[in-house]
Amino acid sequence: MTNFIEQPPLSDPAPLLLGRLKQQLKILDNTRDSELLGWLSISIDLIERYTWRVIRERLIIGQFSSFISSRIENNECAEVLDFRRTPVNELEQVVYKASAGDEVLDAHFTIVDSYAEITLDSEPAIIDSEKEYPLEATCNCGYKIVSGVWSCPDPIQQAIIAMAAWAYSNPSDCGTAGCTCSGSASNGIKLPNEVALFLMPYVIRRFD
Repeated sequence: MTNFIEQPPLSDPAPLLLGRLKQQLKILDNTRDSELLGWLSISIDLIERYTWRVIRERLIIGQFSSFISSRIENNECAEVLDFRRTPVNELEQVVYKASAGDEVLDAHFTIVDSYAEITLDSEPAIIDSEKEYPLEATCNCGYKIVSGVWSCPDPIQQAIIAMAAWAYSNPSDCGTAGCTCSGSASNGIKLPNEVALFLMPYVIRRFD
């Protein structure tokens, strides 16, 4: 049994896309910047849920009640923590939540089928816990902004801009729950077809 807790975003890519959105909409002044940034933010949220990817960089805490078998074919006997978020950048820490006190464990991760498998390099000193989720892994996930450059794949960025442009022009059809257009649906979210086309290679089936 697994539970994921998402922390607040560590960065906001919306301002980096504002100029491209204004160029697409042929808006020359700054009077609507706040509104456009709002549509960009909503678009990022929708596309995160549509693709089931972490787009804004953030820390995500995975709480685990047990291990599962590795999905690596030649490593079937290995017991791992299946961290079902994409992309995973770094493993921050793995903690064993024992009744006697928390214990930080040595661990590493491997990417398998778009997700991370976390393997422990050190075992807990005391195999005893009263916690519902005795193992807790924290990972840095999402697309980073480094020196003003966003590592998010360009087709996803184009989809965000196209979605924000659509929402700006069709505000009654769009909101935080998705679009009411006759578009493409994925993971419970509907987006205009012209936006969904950019995202086809990046969609992951929602796991939980």
